[in-house]
Amino acid sequence: MNTSLGLPLRRSLSRIATVLTDRKVLVLLGILALGAYLRLWNIHHLFNAIHDYDEGIYALAARFISQGYLPYQDFTLAHPPLHTLTLASIYKVLGYDFFYSKYLSVALSLASIVVIYLAGKKMYHPAAGLAVAGLFAASPEMVYFGRRCVQESMGIFLVLVAVYLAVDFVNSGRASRLLPCGLCLGLAIATKYIFIPAVAGVILATMLFGMRGRVWLSTRALGRLSFWVVYGSVAALFIALLLALRWALSFSVSIPFFDPMYPSAGNVAVVILVFVVPLLVSLVMLEKRLPTGEWWRKLWGLRRSTALWRLVGGVAVGFFAVTGYFWVKMPHAYVYQTLLMQGNRPYIEFPSLAAVIRTFPSSADFLKMAFLPILAAIPLTLVILNKRSFGRMDCFLSVAMIVSLLFCQGFYHLPRYYMSVFPFLLLGVAGLMPSVDLKLLSTRFRSLALGLKAGLLVPLTSFVLFLSLSVVLLTNYTGYDINWPWLASNEEYVYSETIDYLEKAPARKVWAVNPIFVAMSSELDSTLAFDSFALLWLEETPSEDIVQDRIAEGVDYVVLDSWVRYWAYPYDKQARELSTAVRRNARLVRVVAPTSLCSTEIYLLGAEKQGVFNGNFDQWTRYGDMDLPLGWEATLVSAGGDHAIIDWGEVLGKSCLKLIVCEDGQKDVRRESTHAGISQKIPFSDDEVRVEILPEVNAAPSGRPELLSGVHFTDDSGHSVVVGFSDSVSGEEVFEHESGYRLLVLKEARMGEWSQQTIDLARYWDGVGWPRPQEVSMLVVSSAHYQNPGCYSLCIASVGVGGG
Repeated sequence: MNTSLGLPLRRSLSRIATVLTDRKVLVLLGILALGAYLRLWNIHHLFNAIHDYDEGIYALAARFISQGYLPYQDFTLAHPPLHTLTLASIYKVLGYDFFYSKYLSVALSLASIVVIYLAGKKMYHPAAGLAVAGLFAASPEMVYFGRRCVQESMGIFLVLVAVYLAVDFVNSGRASRLLPCGLCLGLAIATKYIFIPAVAGVILATMLFGMRGRVWLSTRALGRLSFWVVYGSVAALFIALLLALRWALSFSVSIPFFDPMYPSAGNVAVVILVFVVPLLVSLVMLEKRLPTGEWWRKLWGLRRSTALWRLVGGVAVGFFAVTGYFWVKMPHAYVYQTLLMQGNRPYIEFPSLAAVIRTFPSSADFLKMAFLPILAAIPLTLVILNKRSFGRMDCFLSVAMIVSLLFCQGFYHLPRYYMSVFPFLLLGVAGLMPSVDLKLLSTRFRSLALGLKAGLLVPLTSFVLFLSLSVVLLTNYTGYDINWPWLASNEEYVYSETIDYLEKAPARKVWAVNPIFVAMSSELDSTLAFDSFALLWLEETPSEDIVQDRIAEGVDYVVLDSWVRYWAYPYDKQARELSTAVRRNARLVRVVAPTSLCSTEIYLLGAEKQGVFNGNFDQWTRYGDMDLPLGWEATLVSAGGDHAIIDWGEVLGKSCLKLIVCEDGQKDVRRESTHAGISQKIPFSDDEVRVEILPEVNAAPSGRPELLSGVHFTDDSGHSVVVGFSDSVSGEEVFEHESGYRLLVLKEARMGEWSQQTIDLARYWDGVGWPRPQEVSMLVVSSAHYQNPGCYSLCIASVGVGGG
């Protein structure tokens, strides 16, 4: 054996053996194994169509980039491109597989465990490093984002590397570390703009230690009880004044924590009054303990600091190295899609922390769990500021955390927009941990009594809580939203059946309103307009235009799923309009899992336009806790002892829709009638509407404004034609309401027998001189007034227009 080669090899093996037998390394490897298990366990089982939407967006965007398309030019991308470009590179080398995107997040999240360990070790001691690594590995938020195809894992990794580099400067003044630190921060911004608060936190915290003297020590005054007593008293005084104005003078004003604070001049004034003014008053009253004037003078003096310019220059270089091409090639598109377009998101509240507190009681369980660490950021900062052994690292963390939290107030009030705070939050908890001798703990059981120290109990309790929540949530297939078990109970089956149908169709080009369905298949070709959320709410494209553009593009199939039925106010109107536009311009060819709320509808686009969708009520699906005919919306109005029911049935040999109302005869303060109906928007045309109906309620003409049993047609201007059925008329009778907006039509029909009826809607409309609308809302309804108590029903076998 060659001794010249054997000696270095033996030395290398010896070093490896030494490292592997180090207890700290063994614990860290165990933490990494735990983190890998939590992130990889059942990773091929996606959460549900709601959570999987974003993953489909970014996977498809990366796939298109790997095929040569440009983001912001060929397709919409609502975020900076670093994560998508990285994923595209992987697809270019290895080929497209949706799950590569999830593995990338897992790898980055595991790498973050190592980096945060090194950062915690350098900031405090090895035990703190192991504690923060354990917290990161078990944190439900870090597990959640660490197994999804989203940008958060990459951004957090880059922020942690920057923190590690910044700590060198804070401890030793080594300015050479600030350029790579800035580069990492710039890359974090180029990953997603939600990391701007973390970048601001690191920069401002680092700047404190670039000042001359020990200015950083004065930050402890921010944690003093006197400061918060003054701040809280002044803020409470202004809130009480606003409440008094509202109560005594009926003054219309929003109050933080009580009301939504949407952007407006009045709300900005309220925020300044309640949050900013008390801060200024506190700073002035505590000038001796908190020398803000000295801060500003020394901050101004930093303009000549080469260390600061290295840091800021690194940020600029890191950001523009990734985004510079797009600033030059397509500046308007890049700025519009990544910045300006985000302003079209409705109902963003500020400060968002006030919105978090306001909505916390009504939030889903996963959101409550995710909000708790965010709400703990301020108390944790106060604890750090009041540590007896308050040092440079405590100052760095508390300043970085509070600055990040403040900058997050301009983002949406969801946990993922607070990702900037989490690295500092976890490091702050670990910083409370005392230095523990691992050898002692491993050799003497009684030494575990050290755990009674509060500093050890906090991270230990946090770890147990984090791990418990992560295990519970991972074993819950419903996508971390425990309150919504119906969203994903059969999602694997729905995904596989939908994709299998489209692959066998064959589907040449597919538009899935939720892009995850196309993203999971390497065989399906997607439209470049795959981001429905961006189309509807960021770009504000009308639903009919979206569908017509897909027809012109040559899309063959459209997939509607539970994502489009998920939205509540203020998004629900556009979501319904999009579904209606698809159904109006397509033919339904398959429904997967129709009795499940996770069902999908597959349409052949541009085929056989139908005047009434699902007019025979053949297709039914689940909405909430009831079954409804697919494509129809429910109208149910009842209260107290009244009941309104929509159901499928078979009456006198025909399958039909049954509308049943039971009215107890008691007048309700808010309503006089009980209604059960279904509605759908249909194009207005000269063709007659055909109805096969079994009327059992005699709809007599009335001047009252409440609904009558029968078929209603209403336009957006309030004009309506109400068609009822009676056995006391011959042919038909027409009555025009004195308002000029309502026409009552009674048509001859035998009660309790099936009859074929035709409704010449165009003739009625033209007869009263109303302008013809493009479409009308058709409502089939059974209704009972409180003055006529009893149970009534209306059965409909089919509804159609012309030959459709």
